[in-house]
Amino acid sequence: MKLYLSETWFRKFLEGEENACEYEGFYNEGESWVFLPLPGSRNASLRMIREGMKTEFSDSSSRVSAVVGTDGSLACFASRDGAIMEIDAELVSPSHDVYSRNHGLLETRCLQNKTVFIGGCGSVGSTVAAELAKAGIGRLVLVDPDRLTPPNICRHQAGLQHLGRLKVNAVKDLVLSINPFIEVETFSEDMCGTMEAIDKTTRIAETCDLLMCTTDTDNSRIFMNDLSLGSGKPSIHAGLHERASSGIVQSVFPGRGACFLCHREKILTEARKENGNLAYSVENSALVPIQPGISSQINAVAEVAVLKALEILTAIDSEEGKPSGFGENLTFIKTREKPDPGRDGHLTFSAAHFRLEASEKCAACGTNSSLKQAADPLLFS
Repeated sequence: MKLYLSETWFRKFLEGEENACEYEGFYNEGESWVFLPLPGSRNASLRMIREGMKTEFSDSSSRVSAVVGTDGSLACFASRDGAIMEIDAELVSPSHDVYSRNHGLLETRCLQNKTVFIGGCGSVGSTVAAELAKAGIGRLVLVDPDRLTPPNICRHQAGLQHLGRLKVNAVKDLVLSINPFIEVETFSEDMCGTMEAIDKTTRIAETCDLLMCTTDTDNSRIFMNDLSLGSGKPSIHAGLHERASSGIVQSVFPGRGACFLCHREKILTEARKENGNLAYSVENSALVPIQPGISSQINAVAEVAVLKALEILTAIDSEEGKPSGFGENLTFIKTREKPDPGRDGHLTFSAAHFRLEASEKCAACGTNSSLKQAADPLLFS
C-alpha cells in the first residue's frame, strides 16, 4: 500500500509556520491513500505535524499521520492489521507528473496556455473534454443545459453516481479528477436560447483559442458556426448520424475554406446513401437530431475530433502557424455497414478525408443569403 500526497500541500506546510495541518483525501481500502485537491466525497484524513511534536496515532486505516522533518523528510504512519506501521509515500505534482509520458509525443507546455470551448457535454463532448484534459489543456469552457439521465450512462464518460447532475458539472469533475489545476468554466444554459445567453456565449468565445461543437441540435450547431465566423476563431464540428452508423468531424477556419453550412445538405445526402434507408431529411434538416449509438462508435468520432483539435492547437505556436491537411479536412467516419432490408448492418470502421471549398451560395459565409440554394459538390483532396 502506498500514499500519494500533493507536493504543493507538502511544500506549503514545509515552508510555513504552522505546527500541524489537516487534509482530506481518499482511502482505497487495502490499496492506497490519495491526498490531492480532487473533486468528490472524501473518506480519509491526513494530519501533518512537524518533527518533535507529540501526536496520537489513530487505529482507523483511513486516518494517516505524517511527520515532516526539518530536512524536508516525510514519514507517514497508518493503522494496518491493528498495528501502526510506516507506509511508503510519494509526492505528486499533477500538472507535471500526469503528463510525463506525453513528453516527446505532444507539446504539453503549449497546450497549458490554450483554451477550448466545448458546446455540448454529452457522449461526444464528455469524451472530448476528458481527452483534452489528458493531453494537457490549460482551460476548458463547458456549455450544456442538460442533466444526466440513466440512458445517458452507457455512452457518457460519467458514471451512475452523477445521475441528475448537470452534464457540465459532471464533466468538470471528470476533468479535475485528471488534473485539478485545469481551469474549468461552466455555462448551464442553452447557449442560443436567449439574447442574454447569446451575448454571454459570444463574449466567452472571444477568450478561447478553439471552439468545438458537439451538440445534438441544428440550431446550436448553426449558432456555433456563426460564432466561429464572427469571432474569427477556428472551430471543429463533430457529430453522428442515426444510430451512429456514421459521423463527421469538420474543421472550420474563418476566411479559409468551407464553413459548417457550406455543404451541409450535400453531406446529409451522402450519409443517407452510405447508411441505407435511415431517417434523414434534407428538406427538414433542422429537425434531424444526432442519434445515439454504442459508446465505441461514438468514441471513434470523438477521438478524431480530439486529434484534429490537438493538431490545430499545437499548430498555432508552430513556425508554419497552420495545421496539416488532416487538421483542415472534413473526415467522414463509417462505423456500421449499410444494412440489408429489415436487418441491422455489421459494425465496421472506415474513414475518408475531404477538402471542402467555400460555397458562394452558403447562407453563413457566402454571397447568397438563401438557405434554399443547392450546395456545391464535395471536393476530394
